[in-house]
Amino acid sequence: MPAIDLTVVKANKRHSLRQVSSILPALCLVKHGTKQVIWDEQFLDIESQQLLLFPAGMKFTVSNIPDKDLYLAEMVSVPPQLISRFRQRYGDQLLITKRQPLENNLRCKVDTHTTEAWRQLMASIAAQAPDSLQEHYLEGVLLALSLNNDLSPIISIRADTLCERIQHLIALRPAYEWSTTKIAQQLHIGESTLRRRLQAEGKKFGQILLEVRFGQALNLLQTTSKAIGEIAIETGYASASRFSHRFRSHYGITPSELRKSM
Repeated sequence: MPAIDLTVVKANKRHSLRQVSSILPALCLVKHGTKQVIWDEQFLDIESQQLLLFPAGMKFTVSNIPDKDLYLAEMVSVPPQLISRFRQRYGDQLLITKRQPLENNLRCKVDTHTTEAWRQLMASIAAQAPDSLQEHYLEGVLLALSLNNDLSPIISIRADTLCERIQHLIALRPAYEWSTTKIAQQLHIGESTLRRRLQAEGKKFGQILLEVRFGQALNLLQTTSKAIGEIAIETGYASASRFSHRFRSHYGITPSELRKSM
């Protein structure tokens, strides 16, 4: 698995997706077109050459809108260990940045320094550079952004929740027949304890499983040419029709409709 997970999204027709979330914090740079995001009755447009901070676990309704038949965006996840190192090295710099309301600081200013840092990051990923070098360039992107933006939505200190531990476990093998019993065994806790702690976090195992599987399915649909039936199997669904029905219930669009917009 690469150090930095890169997703490149292209589309030639407008499409919308509900309940889009990310297990890890992420940065999304819109290269062409517009990304509209809605959350908690708030609305934000991310125009070409602007960057969206994508906090872990936060759910958006997303619309990708082409300009002259092209929408293009690059999205990278930010590993937890990199965030920890970044906070240790540049904590003073982060305190200087003025805090903004959430609706303002999810959209970042991208200056020439950030643009160059991003170019170097993309080049290192394309060249399959060593993991440490890719992380170095991503840290450079964060530093360039932090000079003019509040990065607290993605770098604030967060205690790992049980939900997050389960998400990471499922993401390693999304097609596996996961159950609360099997998850509890992997995490070395009792099943009743697992259920009780999830309830305290306001989470349900079935919903966590669905969101992780469909998050991976969405990524595969957007970034590969794999058949929908193959993607269904890779994310735990033996039936392509059942997969398509559940996908539409979750995102508000069928896999085939999404593919036609790309």
